[in-house]
Amino acid sequence: MDQEIIHAVLQQHPNHKVRFLLGKILKYQQYSQRKSKQLKLTTYSLKFSILALATCTTVVLGLDVAGLQPYAKNIALVLGAVMTFLGGISSFLNIEEYWMRNNATNLRLKSIRDRLIYLCGDLQQVENDALQSIIQDYQAITESNIHYWFDAITERQGA
Repeated sequence: MDQEIIHAVLQQHPNHKVRFLLGKILKYQQYSQRKSKQLKLTTYSLKFSILALATCTTVVLGLDVAGLQPYAKNIALVLGAVMTFLGGISSFLNIEEYWMRNNATNLRLKSIRDRLIYLCGDLQQVENDALQSIIQDYQAITESNIHYWFDAITERQGA
C-alpha cells in the first residue's frame, strides 16, 4: 500500500516541489538502505571471522594429538596473525560506526518520507510551512553527511 501511495504522489501530485522532494528523499533513502545492508554484512563477516579464528586457535592449542603437536604453535600463530589483521582492518575502517551512522540516516529519511507522504497522501496541497520544514530536515541530513566527510578528511590530513 505504501508503494501505491508513493507512486501516486510521484506521478500525480499537483506541486512539482513535492514530487521533486519525494523523489530525492526516496533515492537517498534507497541508497542508504542498500549501503546499510552491505555494511551490516561486512561488519558481521569481520566479527564472526575473528570469533571463528579465535575459537580455532583455542582448539588447536588445546588439542592433544600426536601429529599436531609440533605444528600447533605455528598454526595458532598464523591464526592469531590473521585475527590481528582482520581486527586492524575493522578498527582502521571503523565499519561498525559507519554502519550505525548509516542506519540512523536511513531512519531519519524514512521519517521525513512518511511525514511528506502523510501530508500529501490524497494528492492534497501541502502548506508551504510544512513543506519548508521537511526540506530543512532533508537538508540537515545531507549537511550532516557532508560535515562528517569533511571532518574525516581534515582528521586524515592532520594525522
